[in-house]
Amino acid sequence: MTQLKEYEAFVAIVEENSLSKAADRLNLTKSAVSKQLAKLEQRLEINLIHRSTQGLIASTEGLNFYPQCKEVLLSIHTYEQRLKHTMEDEKGKLRISFSQVLLQSPIIKLLSRFGDRHPDIVFDIRVEDNFEDLLMKNIDFAFRVSHQEDSRLVARPLTDTQLILCASPAYLKKHGKPRVLTSLLKHKLIVSNFDNYKTPRIIQDEWLKQIDLTHYHTCNNISALVESALQGMGIIAVLDIAVRDQLTDGSLIRLFPENSILHRALHLVYPSQRYPIKRQQLFRAFIEAEFLK
Repeated sequence: MTQLKEYEAFVAIVEENSLSKAADRLNLTKSAVSKQLAKLEQRLEINLIHRSTQGLIASTEGLNFYPQCKEVLLSIHTYEQRLKHTMEDEKGKLRISFSQVLLQSPIIKLLSRFGDRHPDIVFDIRVEDNFEDLLMKNIDFAFRVSHQEDSRLVARPLTDTQLILCASPAYLKKHGKPRVLTSLLKHKLIVSNFDNYKTPRIIQDEWLKQIDLTHYHTCNNISALVESALQGMGIIAVLDIAVRDQLTDGSLIRLFPENSILHRALHLVYPSQRYPIKRQQLFRAFIEAEFLK
């Protein structure tokens, strides 16, 4: 940065042929401009400007050095303008991450609606059950039901979600509706065992330790888990945000609605930055507005 100021002073003096005019152009004092030139000449150990009664005249070495200095300053200005354009231009790609348990949530629908509104923005969608380092992986946004505290990240709560039990009407008609939680052990269960997913402690301690998994269905994919329940294969424990459409249209029935098994908040997580680019600003505003409806 110091060298750039020296270059700016030198170029201004050459082009203005006057210390006072160069100072006015750079919005500096004559003394400040003179000091910058002196520093440059001292560092290079070359006289770039001759001082005479007729004014300031570039030396032969100064005239040879001037085009290179001018090119450096113009290049920096050009790249700054390109960078500003990139920051202000919404066109480009956003990298989005969320865990498998959210694959059936409204997230994909929201991404589709955002894409319709901003067709120049495309997504790199990553479905990962482990906590990816957003900064290391250049991830713009992550949707997370639970998140690790990190001073480098911002976590905006979007909505509350809870773990519920549900089954299809066909299953309940065939096997009956469980009346108490303990009677679940006599029913057909479809137990999730997602890779890299940490099962909530309440499920681990109160349910899984009491059953022999060899006698129950298991599934490591949320889409298959929900579809299995829809087909009447058994009862599932799932986040309500993943099956809201099915609960609304009646294709799945919530069991024990009076019981609250586990409450969590869905967060939009993103790197903390003072100057987000345009497409990041648009996406964050869109998502926050959608969850406020």
